[in-house]
Amino acid sequence: MDAKEVEVTILDRTYRLRANAGDEQYLQSAAALINRLADEYGKRFAHSDKQDLLAMASLGPITELQKLQAKPPAPSDDRLQGRLKQINDLFSN
Repeated sequence: MDAKEVEVTILDRTYRLRANAGDEQYLQSAAALINRLADEYGKRFAHSDKQDLLAMASLGPITELQKLQAKPPAPSDDRLQGRLKQINDLFSN
């Protein structure tokens, strides 16, 4: 895929990135989520600067990502079907 320049704005700062064309919507969505979470934290908690809000907005989603990555992968349909066949074969003999 061709890389293209993408601009995202996070907490009133604009960042230029090079990304695959298909990734632009995800980058824009991620930036919007960071801004929304930072805004929510800013309304609920005392903070000295935007860096505090950015740190807090990042912790929640990254923690959830780590939890998902720690889980064993779900078996694929092919693996599951193969395993079910093995079990059936055991009972058939």
